[in-house]
Amino acid sequence: RPGDFTRFHKRIYTALSDEVHVAVYVWAVLELVQELAAGKMVCKEEEEYFMGLHLRRLVKLLLGEAKFWRPPKGVERPQFHAIVLEITDLVLKEMQKRDGNARTWLAGVLEVLLQRDAYAYRLGRDERHKKSSGFKRGSLQELLDKELLELLPAEERGVGLRYCSVTAFAERLQEKPNMRVDITCISLYYFRNVHHFASVGGVHFLVEALSATLGGDRDLIAMADILSPLYILLTCDAMVRAYVEDLFQPLAEKFFAVLLERTADPMSKDESAAFKDIARMVQMVMQQYLDIPTIERRVERFNLNVSLHGFGSEALPKNLNSLTIMKKKIRRAQLKPDDKGHFWNRVVGGAREEPRERKPEEKPLDPTLLLDWMKENRVVERLFRPTSHPELIRQGIDIPLFLAQQGALSRQHLDMLWDTAVGKHESVRNVIYSCLGKLLYDLTRADVDYLYDKVEKTLRDSRPDEEDVKLMFNYSRIAIPRANGQHWYGLDWLLERTFDDAESAKVSALA
Repeated sequence: RPGDFTRFHKRIYTALSDEVHVAVYVWAVLELVQELAAGKMVCKEEEEYFMGLHLRRLVKLLLGEAKFWRPPKGVERPQFHAIVLEITDLVLKEMQKRDGNARTWLAGVLEVLLQRDAYAYRLGRDERHKKSSGFKRGSLQELLDKELLELLPAEERGVGLRYCSVTAFAERLQEKPNMRVDITCISLYYFRNVHHFASVGGVHFLVEALSATLGGDRDLIAMADILSPLYILLTCDAMVRAYVEDLFQPLAEKFFAVLLERTADPMSKDESAAFKDIARMVQMVMQQYLDIPTIERRVERFNLNVSLHGFGSEALPKNLNSLTIMKKKIRRAQLKPDDKGHFWNRVVGGAREEPRERKPEEKPLDPTLLLDWMKENRVVERLFRPTSHPELIRQGIDIPLFLAQQGALSRQHLDMLWDTAVGKHESVRNVIYSCLGKLLYDLTRADVDYLYDKVEKTLRDSRPDEEDVKLMFNYSRIAIPRANGQHWYGLDWLLERTFDDAESAKVSALA
């Protein structure tokens, strides 16, 4: 009965258990999709019920049933794949007409239809494309591509195999020596269906739909749903590399920008899951045309940019959270390529720090990447300001130390560090003075002289206290050996403080 939709679908599922009715099932799925596309379903509720609960499951069963490996009664293999192709076209056209949940549901159906590993696309008993040991790999690729062209509709043969090919699949397999897959393991009908989907504008429609979402409400869940079929298609290893790169590279940068923006706001559990899915899929597609180190560098820059969200804001916790991320990156940048990254056994203050729990290994980070990012985003300039909170300065002192170790700390940075300490409470000066003492080991001799001139001039124009005396002592102790006796770095200043009656007894005694 037309309105008894649930009972009708139960009968279709039951038909799968009887091989006699397999042909009926194949035609029934096609007829249902045709009814959907023609708007002949009983009501809107029935359409939503069909798209939301049944269509994806029906198509998955259609492509995954083992009994389709041999031609079922009434349906030959080419005819079966022609039906699959028609269903794909109808679902794509219907998706182009709809929005909201309906578009999301239909995107899930396309995801199933474009799966390379669907059981119906494995070669198995497909005698026409059986593996031939008499062919060399190169000639076999050419032969299969020639047969693939013959399978394409006449109107598509003129442009050649511009979207996907067996040759492109073979090239990808050569880059993955651990994959136990041969170029003859996938039916040519799969390549035909993928090429046809791209030819009729299916790929460009998905890209346009994603671009609209990225530029509109930026709904992460909707993005993940629409990206999923495109991800399945572009990572099937059969797509031509240049085509994938031209198509997806601009889209990837849009994804990075939107994901970065969304990290600034709280996300629900579903949004967080969609965020991770999108990040994973984008990186997997990028692997089709970029090498792994290049992708890792792009992801590292994204993670660093996340730390800038709270950096420079009025809220201290946000700033400290940003610094925590940066300090983790610095720690990784200080690792050598052969280091394991086990920081639970590090030596702290001369005593071994025992771990409470084992931390995972950390991968070394390219210091050049981190240095370039810090310069581009003026991290030191934004951190060491006259109005910076003392705790922010204390937590961020690892940044100038890292720059000095890499030979990237400029005299402008030294000026900022010293100006941050001048006239401040001793708690702030203690942090800066301690940092300056550590910097002396990595500064050039010229920069050591430059910094000393600033320190000495400031202290002569003011009334020094005990902290200033300690700074000058440490400066002399570290810098004099580096000068080989050619400069006494504050030794005369300390001597003057010792015999200066105007100084306090504590300062004179300490000097």
